[in-house]
Amino acid sequence: MREGSVELGLIEAPPEAEALRCRGRSAASDTVAQGVRAGRRRFRKPRLQKNSGACGQVLRQARSVMVQRLVLASPGGWQAPSARYRLGPLEREGVWPIDVISAGSSPTREAIEALLERGGDAAALILQRALPSAYDLDRLRARYAHLVFDFDDAVYTVPPDLSSSWIGKLPKRVARLVLRGSPYSSARKRPLERTLRAVDVCVAGNVVLADFARQFARRVTEIPTTMDPVPAPPESRAIPPVVVWMGLPDNLQHLRLVRQSLEELSRDLDFRVRIVSSRTWEDSPIPVEFVPWSQKALRESLLTASVGLAPLTDDPWTRGKCAFRAIQYGGHALPTVASPVGITDRVVLHGTTGYLARSSEQWKQALRTLLTDSGRVAQMGDAALRHIREQYSDSVAIEAWRALIDSLDR
Repeated sequence: MREGSVELGLIEAPPEAEALRCRGRSAASDTVAQGVRAGRRRFRKPRLQKNSGACGQVLRQARSVMVQRLVLASPGGWQAPSARYRLGPLEREGVWPIDVISAGSSPTREAIEALLERGGDAAALILQRALPSAYDLDRLRARYAHLVFDFDDAVYTVPPDLSSSWIGKLPKRVARLVLRGSPYSSARKRPLERTLRAVDVCVAGNVVLADFARQFARRVTEIPTTMDPVPAPPESRAIPPVVVWMGLPDNLQHLRLVRQSLEELSRDLDFRVRIVSSRTWEDSPIPVEFVPWSQKALRESLLTASVGLAPLTDDPWTRGKCAFRAIQYGGHALPTVASPVGITDRVVLHGTTGYLARSSEQWKQALRTLLTDSGRVAQMGDAALRHIREQYSDSVAIEAWRALIDSLDR
């Protein structure tokens, strides 16, 4: 072997290929493989300890380059709510230019090629709920100085289906148990585990997701999903009072948890139920004021409401929720009545910014208190707005993302 070369199994590679080799599959390793195939010899990939010896030194030197730009791969580009709410504040801050690719949950060949074209030694790739194949992860590793994975939902499990009976769910649960090891594991669980092992750092939206990620990722940090709170509480509230729910239509099913309470309250209290979504609540026990979702309509609907509803079933999927519905309510100075699931008790402070309710009776009591006491609504709304400003405002997320990206350079 000539001086200045590095031995790779049965053939040699020049020193300039070494940094790329330390990161994973690259153009250099493709050339190596072609040379081996031409000689009809089997290429034996050397086993290297992570960040050890000469390879570790080269890798550390390669990663000392300051991050100058970010590339974001999300299932739907900026149209995806997770990307818009979690990375949007950083993009608006303008510290780093962010190039966004709509990659899908399982990136296609075209999406991967677009990501590879945008790579470089000064670029960091953020995979926002995007789960590439093992081969594509190696290729992306070779093109980017750093890989980051960000998620805000328990994508390792399946969402609840309240429309089916327990018997109706049994066949699918048995199949998942046999194929994936758990009746609640989703098809994305193994790709997620693979991705977590490959990236430099995982960003989790809450402690539940962070605890899961720590089983596989070398480094995990928590950054909440945030919003831009209103500058001040509304000067007045609607009369009669308004109970509001906002969210995606798939989550309307959780409202059945409060159906009985609302029906009983409507017998002796005058109030309205407002739904802000792309579909109304067809199973409501009382007439509903339906507001088609838009950012402007949402803000106006929350500012003129009295109480925010956030019911949830208690299951593996909902425990991984970031309580963003309650964050939105509090950011509009609105007290919330919510199910104590996952991290909800960190967002809704029981007795201070709203109430936590498990049973129908607790829901009825909490809602009655707020629907009949406008002074308490104002007091809890003010406290909720302060809490969101301190813990879940966009400025909090921007500071956390900046610190994380700066730490990648060290």
